[in-house]
Amino acid sequence: MSERLNRYLGEIDNKARHWNRNVGRPYVRAYDAAFSSYNNAWDQQKEDDKTKAELFVLAASIATGSVLTAVLATSSLRVVAGRVLLDTVCKYNLNRTFEVIHFTATNKAAMFAIGKVLDESRSRIGKEIQQAALKAMTSSAVVPSASAINYFTRVEDFVDTNAICAHETAVAIRDSDASTAEKDRLVQQLEQASFYNPPPLGCINEQTLANKMELSFFMADILNSDFVVERVTETPSNPMLAAKVGAVPVSTKRTPIEVMPRDGQHYPQQYRSRANFPRQGQNTSYSVEINGPGSKVRDRIDVLHKSLYNNRPFFRDQGFFDLTPATRNVELQSAQRILEQIGDVMRPRNPLATAFH
Repeated sequence: MSERLNRYLGEIDNKARHWNRNVGRPYVRAYDAAFSSYNNAWDQQKEDDKTKAELFVLAASIATGSVLTAVLATSSLRVVAGRVLLDTVCKYNLNRTFEVIHFTATNKAAMFAIGKVLDESRSRIGKEIQQAALKAMTSSAVVPSASAINYFTRVEDFVDTNAICAHETAVAIRDSDASTAEKDRLVQQLEQASFYNPPPLGCINEQTLANKMELSFFMADILNSDFVVERVTETPSNPMLAAKVGAVPVSTKRTPIEVMPRDGQHYPQQYRSRANFPRQGQNTSYSVEINGPGSKVRDRIDVLHKSLYNNRPFFRDQGFFDLTPATRNVELQSAQRILEQIGDVMRPRNPLATAFH
């Protein structure tokens, strides 16, 4: 057996342990702290339960300080029945992450495990490698949950799956009829993959990461708080009655907005109206409205925002609720901007990098 290949096989378990200790477990602990604090703020506000299974995917995709979590979030998006807006936010960030680090393979998980050797197709060994990788990366359906233990086991399963993929690929190379020189060339490519190059211990500041995760949860809530209200009213034909009671409500319909607020071309206008049946005095009006958080949640958002953005609060006026559409639209755009900024700061700059935050 090639000495290099033998050494590679012997190192796989150790690489997995490093990924779990240096990245996986710190991310889980940060997520657990962020999730608990986030729910506590909503509990104090006595609002509806804000537990959401997709928060895990949001945390992994926005606060992506490691290729491990970026790839894990990508594979998790397909099993989470999340909202359209969340899907848009996550995919936007993940696509930019992989563009920056030049991940080109369709199967991001397999590329994380074995790198560019996945694209080998010049010989029969290339097909054997691809078959071994595909078999190793095949997984069963995941039951979505927001709990830390679910997050923890999914990260560990993901690391183990990549270790299995790396091992099976190396075995396929070992058992092939390729020359020793060719085997060494392929193993050299395996050694350049992200999985084989775990980051060092202490690369993650858990408290800062937890704050960024928690703030991203609240920003997602704000982004999902807007909706279009369609109101149909009718003015009585009797002038005296019309003067006395004015327009009478006929129907009201609320529709969530699944367009990002900074998309000026497609985001709904603040107000518009039209006459349906002028002779009958019926009119339909449209308005963009927002369910803003209460004071306890607003306080917590400002604390997090100050800790990350030079002591500046998120909300413009802490003294009272400015519920004007213009002000709330500014908050929506700020929430989108913050999610993008967190993604930019946390984004790894190369396939082997982990952000030190």
